Amino acid sequence: EEKKAAGWFSSWWGGGAKKEEDSTGGDIKKQFEAAMTPAEKAKLFQAIGYQENDAPTELPEHYIAQILEFELNSLEVSIKSELSDKETVLDRVMLLELKNVVCGVQQRPSAAAMKASLGMQELTISGLRQGDILPIMVKSQLEGSKTLLDVTFETNPEDKLCDQRVVVTSRPLHIVYDAETIIRLAKVFQTPRTATISQLTDAAAEKLVNIKERSATGLQYAIAKHPRLELNIDIMPSYIIIPHGGIFACRESVLVLSLGKLLVHTEPRPIHQRDVQTMHGEGIGQEEILSEIIRQSYDKFVLEVRDVQAIVATIDEDWQGTLRVNTVTEMHLLEPTSFRVSAHLCVIDDDPRLPKCKIFGVLPSVNVSVTEQRVLEMLSIVSSIPLPESDEQLQPAPIAKDSNVFSSSLSLLKYLDEKQVKLPKIHRSPEALNPTDAVDGDVVQ
Repeated sequence: EEKKAAGWFSSWWGGGAKKEEDSTGGDIKKQFEAAMTPAEKAKLFQAIGYQENDAPTELPEHYIAQILEFELNSLEVSIKSELSDKETVLDRVMLLELKNVVCGVQQRPSAAAMKASLGMQELTISGLRQGDILPIMVKSQLEGSKTLLDVTFETNPEDKLCDQRVVVTSRPLHIVYDAETIIRLAKVFQTPRTATISQLTDAAAEKLVNIKERSATGLQYAIAKHPRLELNIDIMPSYIIIPHGGIFACRESVLVLSLGKLLVHTEPRPIHQRDVQTMHGEGIGQEEILSEIIRQSYDKFVLEVRDVQAIVATIDEDWQGTLRVNTVTEMHLLEPTSFRVSAHLCVIDDDPRLPKCKIFGVLPSVNVSVTEQRVLEMLSIVSSIPLPESDEQLQPAPIAKDSNVFSSSLSLLKYLDEKQVKLPKIHRSPEALNPTDAVDGDVVQ
């Protein structure tokens, strides 16, 4: 007999009927789960055009669902030294200040895209105070712009010209070499050093790489899976000032090195390229097809540096105005020079037929203008700068007698002794016995 679902009291409230519905519903659910295996679920999703973890299609691609903004008004990082005579007060060797840093992130779920941006308004690095002078080693030169550095990284941009895009823009930096700060920093970060022969002769670890040749179809598949990168970097020329005596107070001669304007960009791969099937249908041979696919296997980067120059200026000469107008003057040691470098990086790293990197460079000309006065002034500036001195002497470890170096030394000495025996004897004249005339007293017969 079937057991009763409930007693007589619960039947007044319909408890028996509810239990029967729950039992029936549970059986249907179990039957559905048993029938809907992963294979059947995949067939169902394919039939209705649904894919798990796919981007939502009900939203337009330009719709921004998530926005994150972060702002840092000021950040200070200081390096202090306890080398001072005062035990309770530490000397501040260097202070780095970042001001008005803004970071933002935007997400577009329909396009599976993200955009991150970073902006920094001001960067200042001050050195060790020396009396009444506080040297400013690094200072921003905005030149009418609102930000010093702008960085943008974007995936799947709206124009669909690439898969990833990086844009970097930077304004110039005023960099001054301060000798006392550099010397104190060297002492702060100084660590004990030892040198042994074993450290110099350690073998490097070897890395095994699986090397295999791919067919044209395999190369095309690897190229298609590699994301297309668009890179645009524009960094304005920063300059380094090396003052006479190692401290910059605008009252001394200086050696100025302008690093030039740095431009880096990519030559993006075309979106629609000739594939293997199309070229095979056109009747192109196998070797030509393979060479065309190999040509498409490289990301191309172009690095260009414009107007690198070196200037030696005395106290009363306007070197800053010379850098702004970018004209050649008698202060120049190295006149404005530009060069261009192209780097082709292979997207496939395990095919022995494809070089991993190809470098092409163009240097139109190098003009060096040298006068005696400028050279002497430059040597005076360089020799007047104090340099860090190491208090600890480097003690090399003794060489073991059974080492290869010691064996080689013994073999060399033995060889020299044998050669010395075979040399003709030297007869000295009586005048050569006088130490004062020993220079001219040797006669070889």
